[in-house]
Amino acid sequence: MASVSAMPIKDMLLSFKGRIRRRDWWLWYIAATVIIFVVYWLGTTIFLGSSKAAFDTFAQRTNESLLIESIVTIPLTFVICALSAKRAHDRNMLAWPFVAIVIANTVTNFIPGFVEGLVALQDGHIWQILILVLHIAALIGSLYSLVVLGFMDGTPGPNRFGRSPKGIGGDTAQATAEVFE
Repeated sequence: MASVSAMPIKDMLLSFKGRIRRRDWWLWYIAATVIIFVVYWLGTTIFLGSSKAAFDTFAQRTNESLLIESIVTIPLTFVICALSAKRAHDRNMLAWPFVAIVIANTVTNFIPGFVEGLVALQDGHIWQILILVLHIAALIGSLYSLVVLGFMDGTPGPNRFGRSPKGIGGDTAQATAEVFE
C-alpha cells in the first residue's frame, strides 16, 4: 500500500476540499461533539454559576445559556460541516446535502418543540406540527448521514475529489503525465 501524507489539521478541520477516511471522520466528529458539550457545560457553569443550566430543557433555558450555546456551537458546526464534506467526497458524492443535514440538525437544536409537537398532534396546532416534522426530518437526515459517512467505505483509488486517503490506486494517468512534463 502506498503511503499517503497526512492532511494538515488546519485543512482537516477548516477546508471543504479533499477526502478523509472514516476513521478520521469518526475521531474528529466525536471530538467536536465532546468539545461542544464540555465547553457549553463549562460556559454555563462559569458564566451562569450553575452546571445544572447546561441540562435545562429548552423551555428552562435563559437567553444567556442560549448565547453560550450559540458561541460554542457555530464554530464547531463549521468544523463538522467541513469533515462531512470531505467524507462525502471520499464516497465520490457531493457535499452540500450532508452539509445541509448538519446545519438543519444544528438549527433544530435551537427550536423547541419535539415533545410539544407530539402533544400538538392531538390539538392540531399547525406550527407545532411543522416543528415536529422538521425534527423528524433532521433525525432521518442524521441517520442517513451516519450510515453513508460513518459506515460505508470510500471510493477506492482516486476520484473527482482527489487521491484516496488510504493511498489505494495510485495517481491517475493525468497526474502521472504531469510529473513527466
